[in-house]
Amino acid sequence: MNVDRRTLLIGGGAGVGLIVAFALWPRHMGSDLAMRKGEQAFGSFIKVARDGRITVAVPQAETGQGIWTGLPQIVADELGAAWETIAVEPAPLTSAYANPLAKNEGWPEKARITAGSTSVRAFEPALRNAAAVARTMLVGAAADRWNVDPADCETADGFVINRSRTFTFGELAEEAADRSPPHDPPFRSTAKERLAGQPLPRLDGPAKSDGSWRFAADVRLPDMLFASVRMAPPGGRLKSYARDAIASVPRIRHVAARDGWLAIVGETWWAAESALKAADPVFGGTKTPPDMRRSFEEALASRSAKEWFSRGNYDSTVAGSRPLAATYYAAPSQHLGLEPLSATARVRGADVEVWTATQAPSLLAGEGQALYPLPSGEPAGRAIESDAVPIAIELARALKRPVQAVLSQSSSQNHDRLSPGALARMTALPGAGGITAAWAMRVATADGLGSALARLANEDAPRELGRTALDGAAPPYSIPNIRIEAVRADLPLSAG
Repeated sequence: MNVDRRTLLIGGGAGVGLIVAFALWPRHMGSDLAMRKGEQAFGSFIKVARDGRITVAVPQAETGQGIWTGLPQIVADELGAAWETIAVEPAPLTSAYANPLAKNEGWPEKARITAGSTSVRAFEPALRNAAAVARTMLVGAAADRWNVDPADCETADGFVINRSRTFTFGELAEEAADRSPPHDPPFRSTAKERLAGQPLPRLDGPAKSDGSWRFAADVRLPDMLFASVRMAPPGGRLKSYARDAIASVPRIRHVAARDGWLAIVGETWWAAESALKAADPVFGGTKTPPDMRRSFEEALASRSAKEWFSRGNYDSTVAGSRPLAATYYAAPSQHLGLEPLSATARVRGADVEVWTATQAPSLLAGEGQALYPLPSGEPAGRAIESDAVPIAIELARALKRPVQAVLSQSSSQNHDRLSPGALARMTALPGAGGITAAWAMRVATADGLGSALARLANEDAPRELGRTALDGAAPPYSIPNIRIEAVRADLPLSAG
């Protein structure tokens, strides 16, 4: 992305929808944030405007899980801000916002990924510290004006307070931003007006309610064309389509047929979709069996298991007893998100710009590409990959105009890479007083997230189960003796 401008997608806390703006890079505290007139940056996560609005840069993708509310709530609580003044924007694609738990989770190091329920665990410390820094600087500016000790001041509801005297954060922002940031700021200790743990209104709620929330298919660029796309199932290919039928549909600009997909570009999406339906493309591929349980059972029966987690001594505890036993099966399943896959691309010479929903923007962005990540319309993980992106780029390059590529809902589902499912055999030994004394699980599954990340890196699917393949496998109870063993199942599908 060019260093003189950025695209900002800002969601306001009081019903403000997403807007687009361009601004210069800031000078204070080495911030990576883009600035608008009247805003001051306090590091790489927080901006305070003259009108009192506080914008929090969130590195994680909003997929409906509420992270664009949860992470700003941490900032607002530590800062002592009023919730109605909080806004949110996606953080820039720089190394400052890499997921700090990526390496521990077995993902590419310094990658920016929203997955594995890591968002709060990964960014709560950094955001709380950033808010403590900003609060200390704001309090310092107010204390200087009043000529009092900063320790005699506190913050609450968007004000710095000294007895009966107050300043708003907006009144202090410019002066405070010029102060030297503290290296080890104290955390807020007052119990007054705390927001932690409160059921606050979601920042994305108003925009989603009134339709102003912008998904990837809502992007509109000057002179843009629209492509409707059908993709082969994973591993399949395009066999045939009716060329002559396309000619009868008006306002069609381009037809592109490849081994794995067919795209028709029109002046409107409806024209492109109508032509694609008339073309009636036929795809071939290998059919998977309707019931894949046998693949899991064979894995459990024939492959050696790897110990995933243990506590205490399960074997000695159950020796001479007959533990209860049960087998549970969750079949591979589609993501079935409400939002179909889509991407918009603009190519101008060597410059490529892409707008799409993604949970892994640092891995999706190609060399020299400017990627503008948008919120995803489904929470199950389909947006780790964005299969529409290379299609949109190819069409935009060929037509020399911006192109938005959209898969129909049925095509999105037919092309879906399934969540892998699992087969688990569990045993448990009841103990005194109804407390479980010992619990064990032997599970066969595949690494869906690891497979998706491997495809982004143009690598083969992992031969071993990654850590997130068994997230949540260890029960959260005080069972003294636990053993969990895992087996990788070879499935006749491309897992996601």
